[in-house]
Amino acid sequence: MAAKPDSCKGCPLYDDGRGEFVPDEVRAGSSVFIVGQNPGAEEAAQGRPFVGKTGQMMEKYLRDAGLTRDDVSIGNALRC
Repeated sequence: MAAKPDSCKGCPLYDDGRGEFVPDEVRAGSSVFIVGQNPGAEEAAQGRPFVGKTGQMMEKYLRDAGLTRDDVSIGNALRC
């Protein structure tokens, strides 16, 4: 789990919850950015977006499109 950055202090959710923060995974040169709603329990535990059940489905759809997780940037609208 990553600590919430100081830039989050203005957010009304800053003091909410257990403090999980899941940063985006931005790949240089990626032309695709996949955005989820918010991290789930598995994402919070690992500190990475899309590693739970949704991530498994995302990776299947990426394979169907001829892509891998390393080809795209991934993040959530809410990071905690």
